[in-house]
Amino acid sequence: VIHLHTERLEDACGRMVTAAPPEKPTDEIGKLIQLGLAADEPQVMYDRFCDAVENALRDVFAGEIHRKDESLPERDKKYLMENFALSFACKFYVQKTFLQNGV
Repeated sequence: VIHLHTERLEDACGRMVTAAPPEKPTDEIGKLIQLGLAADEPQVMYDRFCDAVENALRDVFAGEIHRKDESLPERDKKYLMENFALSFACKFYVQKTFLQNGV
C-alpha cells in the first residue's frame, strides 16, 4: 500500500512540476494581485483579501479544516499530512486556474 501511495504522490508532484513553468513565488503573487485589481477597486480587493484570511485562520484554528478528535492515535502526524496535502492542492489549483490560464 505504501508503494502505491508513493507512486501516486510522485505522479501528482510530476504533474505539478510540469504543469507550469517555474516562477518565483513573488511573480505569482504579483500576478494574483494584478488579477484582483483588474476585478475590483484596490480597497474592495484588500477588504476581500483580509476577510478571506481572517475566515481561513478562524476555520483552521477552530478545527474546521481537520479532525477535532484529539484521542485519535497519531492525530498530529495525520493533521500535518492533511494540511500539507491541502496546501499543495490549493497552490496547484491557483496555478492551474488563475496563473497558467491567464484568467
